[in-house]
Amino acid sequence: MSPPAGSLPRFDWRTIAALNAVSTLAQVGQFGFAFVILPVCLANQGLGAAQLGLFAASLWLGQLPGLALAPGLCRRFGPRRVIGAGLTSTVIAMLLIANASVWPTWVTPLVPQLLGGLLAGLGLGLRWIGLEPWLYRIAPDDARGRLVGFHETLIALAPIIAPVLAAFVGLDGHTVFWVAAAFTLSAMLPLAMARPPAPANVLDVSAPGILRDFRGARRERVFQQGMVIALLGGMLEAAVSGLFALFAQGRGITIGQTADLLAVFGLGGLLLQYGIGWLADHRGVGFAALWCAGATALVASALWLRYFCWVVASPRF
Repeated sequence: MSPPAGSLPRFDWRTIAALNAVSTLAQVGQFGFAFVILPVCLANQGLGAAQLGLFAASLWLGQLPGLALAPGLCRRFGPRRVIGAGLTSTVIAMLLIANASVWPTWVTPLVPQLLGGLLAGLGLGLRWIGLEPWLYRIAPDDARGRLVGFHETLIALAPIIAPVLAAFVGLDGHTVFWVAAAFTLSAMLPLAMARPPAPANVLDVSAPGILRDFRGARRERVFQQGMVIALLGGMLEAAVSGLFALFAQGRGITIGQTADLLAVFGLGGLLLQYGIGWLADHRGVGFAALWCAGATALVASALWLRYFCWVVASPRF
């Protein structure tokens, strides 16, 4: 016999807390280590600009099938299993990259590294799309933007925690891979504690396919804004996190200092997450997006101007 309706909690805070914990732990392993630290490790192992660019591209390329397939997989198998599959995919990727040197001699190490990059990207895409719609559907309507801001603040810890831990355990051996796998696997525990979504919150398996879903969603203004923001923001972040190690090496910055600088970069991304969510709640997504874009352009212009003045004033010229 089901309990009286009045005794049921209005919001499932246990699942909200569990899903936030899953994102926080998984993001450290799947993004902080895989997307931010692994390019630094591989650059330290001697990968050139072209090879490192291929690896960084494989991470983002691997996300595409994860993002595309996750909605249909969630409808068929449930979001919990899709998230679990994404976490498992990242752990396998870490094993592949860590053991690239033990493959047959006729297989260049770049092959398992690229396969690992694809799997790591796939895992992140599956976990991202499997978890966030589930979380936001059960969030309070009047505070969804603030919950998004709080959630994004938690996952923004990943590019801070991962470089700090990597600098502590060292970037030369395999320890960094085991730490990444441990964080990813630890997300399984809070995932098991989340209550399954109610039937009303799960899309029917017979719902339109991915292409028709996209055609319908692209008419939504928020969806269009999200596509532009994700595309531009993703390219900028990929350029910084994926190729920063080469930039640092070319300027005499040590591998430890590179990890510290990436942690500072992550800290900058953490500071305004909740505030942007509050702004979106009170002034709209478009206004918040314009504010962020303007602030980013202002900072980028200031950095460029500082670099230009330094080059002009350099005694070498």
